[in-house]
Amino acid sequence: MLKNFWYVACTSAELAQQPLGRIICNEPVVIYRQADGTPAILKNVCPHRQA
Repeated sequence: MLKNFWYVACTSAELAQQPLGRIICNEPVVIYRQADGTPAILKNVCPHRQA
């Protein structure tokens, strides 16, 4: 896969209540809905241990 391109991470129906873990371009990410319902994605790492 190429970086800096758009990829489908999940469908809107998949992103209901619980956050989803995915690996995209060999990067672990977590996908979730914010309080206002908009989707968001972050690297799936521990900020305290940087792991």
